[in-house]
This record gives sequence, C-alpha cells and structure tokens, in this order.
Amino acid sequence: MALPGDETILAAMTDSRTASDAVTIRRATDDDTELVIVGRLRFLCDVRGLTPDGLSDEFLTANRRFIERTHGRSFHSWLATTDRDVVGIVSLVIFDAPPRPEERRDADGYVVNMHVVPEHRRRGIGRRLIERCMRDAEAEGVRRFTLHATADGRPLYESLGFVDEPGWMNRYA
Repeated sequence: MALPGDETILAAMTDSRTASDAVTIRRATDDDTELVIVGRLRFLCDVRGLTPDGLSDEFLTANRRFIERTHGRSFHSWLATTDRDVVGIVSLVIFDAPPRPEERRDADGYVVNMHVVPEHRRRGIGRRLIERCMRDAEAEGVRRFTLHATADGRPLYESLGFVDEPGWMNRYA
C-alpha cells in the first residue's frame, strides 16, 4: 500500500509544465523530501522506460522510507528549480571509506538520480547540478565520485573528468 502523499507524487510526475523561468540550483533541505521523491521517481521512469502507474505500492513505500530515513545524512540531493517546478535532480550517497597513505580524506560518493526533465535538457542544467553536487561534497571531504553512466550522460561525465576504470567488479546478491 502506498503511503499518504504518494498519489500527489504520482500526479506531480505526470505534470508536464515547461516553465521558461530562470533555473536555480540548490541543495535540498529536510523540507524538500517530497521534491526529492518526485525527482527520483521521474529519473527511474525516464531511464527505465516506466510509467508512474507501473510502480508498485511496495516500491513506492520502500523508496519513501529510504529517502525519509537517509536524506541529509548519507543521502544528499540537489535540485534544479524554476519558480513553478523542479526540473532536475542529482543525489549523492556518501559513505565512509578508509584513508589511504596518499589520500587522508575518508569519504566516497556514489552519484545517483542525475536527471533533467526532457523539456529542460540541453541548457546546461545537468552540468550545473553535478558541478554543484561535487563542489559541495568535496568541501565536506568526499575524495572520489562514482556513477553508472547512461549513453546520453556519458559525454557530460567525461567532460567533467569521469573515466572508466578497469579492474572494478560487481557482484549482485
């Protein structure tokens, strides 16, 4: 069963306003939980080719609980907003990592939910989002950023210094 408010979130995901207002990039606050949830769900629907009504109640509940539990602690988000709508999001999962002899900082960041709504793409919003995310996180001690790139996002990430690193392996449980 969806938690209260999920109907509003699903309705907001289908709102296709195309505001031409100036875009502001800002770090999400505790008051922005609903906006972060909408941004994450828009990202998932777009990248995975889903529709909002195709998301199960169980997933919506799990997603909401995760964001409410972790946002502002290990999960941080930045929003691109106009005066009427959220048009982009990027989130960062920050986790402790042991220092190395050559690097004393002890946190790594995993970039997730990088998304700009289609009507606002190709305007530099994605670049501004990821640059602000990395700048803020570096100031707080994050030493490395990792992400999974879509084909569309790869040129942006490469222009920002992201590189494929051979040798990394994953095992999914």
